[in-house]
Amino acid sequence: MSVRCEASVAGGVPIISTLKNNFIGVKINKITGILNGTCNYILTNMLDEKNEFNDSLKKAQNLGYAEQHPNDDLNGLDTLFKISILSTIAFNSKINLNKISYFGIQNITKEDVFFADRLGFRIKLLGICYKDKGKLKLLVSPFLISKKKELSSVNQNHNAIIIESNDKNKNILLGEGAGGDATSISVLSDLTSLSCNKKSEYMFGISYKKLKKIQTSDKIESNDLFFIRAKVLDRPGAIAAITTILKNYKISIKSLFQEQLNKNLFNVVILTHKTKEKSINLAALKLNKCIFLKGNAMILSVLDV
Repeated sequence: MSVRCEASVAGGVPIISTLKNNFIGVKINKITGILNGTCNYILTNMLDEKNEFNDSLKKAQNLGYAEQHPNDDLNGLDTLFKISILSTIAFNSKINLNKISYFGIQNITKEDVFFADRLGFRIKLLGICYKDKGKLKLLVSPFLISKKKELSSVNQNHNAIIIESNDKNKNILLGEGAGGDATSISVLSDLTSLSCNKKSEYMFGISYKKLKKIQTSDKIESNDLFFIRAKVLDRPGAIAAITTILKNYKISIKSLFQEQLNKNLFNVVILTHKTKEKSINLAALKLNKCIFLKGNAMILSVLDV
């Protein structure tokens, strides 16, 4: 029996058939993708129309890009499932998702999108998979991407996937990722393929029993730039308290600016120099306990993709 699942990942982008048929004999090193058209539309709309998150979500629902109950899209679970499917095909491996953390866009604000743009970046929800020292790494999180990079210009309900291989080529697939039309095209393609090809074919290219067991992890030792935005009380010593916390964890500041919200509150936006993720996570715990902060700080990694 043959099984087709093209519509399960990236809507109208033929990524599954491409991986199964066009990379025979080629070792895939890494896959990076915008895999959820709902989230990409919301992030685009927040920037273009200066809408709050909930307003952009409602518009996505009205256009048919978001479901009535879109929690799995917004919290990153949908992207995790999709990158796990691509990982299974690309690396012929069984994926254990039980220990994989995932992060979505539900806490991203209009301010985050605006300030990222001001610094020369776009915020994108990405799914990433690659092999490192015998382990399969899976990451799902919103990242900042430079406007000079290809994925930063993928907007609205579109999806895009970058496939990096051992021949040093970078292959990019782009197309609509959310909405009835995109999904219908992929389903129709699967039905047509099944009707024309009577030969039995496995969903992942080979039998599930023959897939390799591999240790799966979301733990990485990255050394990236980081974006920090926090709502800070307008009090003497507030900025000094924040910079001291970063200094204590050997985090160097590349740029810092602040913008008044009202007479008692302002946004502080920091872009760090390259620093270890472990250091930024420890600093975040201290920042979120700082008496000058209102709520938790938003911290996002800058991805060079």
